Amino acid sequence: MSTSSRLNTIALDLVEFGETLSAKQRKAIACRVAEWACRTVTALTFLGEDRIRLLLDIDRSATQDEHQRIADDISDLDDKYFTAVEKNDGLDNVGNAMLWFCKARAAASVLYALDASTMQNFCEALYEAQAATNDLSGLKALCKQTRNP
Repeated sequence: MSTSSRLNTIALDLVEFGETLSAKQRKAIACRVAEWACRTVTALTFLGEDRIRLLLDIDRSATQDEHQRIADDISDLDDKYFTAVEKNDGLDNVGNAMLWFCKARAAASVLYALDASTMQNFCEALYEAQAATNDLSGLKALCKQTRNP
């Protein structure tokens, strides 16, 4: 195994699975996973469902501006998370901070999925989706069923 990623720490089997895939299969799976994460944590309301669907079209390459806009969205969502944490002295009794955290991680999954034909970005897209959803078994099931784009 040549890929070093955060995914190694939670799902080495998904890293090994990714290594058996073609670049097109990796991108297809990462895009499907990123959309799943966005739907699961209701990030599409913030990010725009049509926009994300367009970005995650596996036959399309995102522009530099589109990459930057998603990166800016992640930054905005992370700011909302940190603001909620600071407002409550680190406590998150009502879960507002975690809602923003999950949306930011789902958006990060989208950003990595845009270039997920590479092993590193594939792994990062899956890692961020898992961080967003906290559903490793759902992630694994989705990866296995999406093997053929």
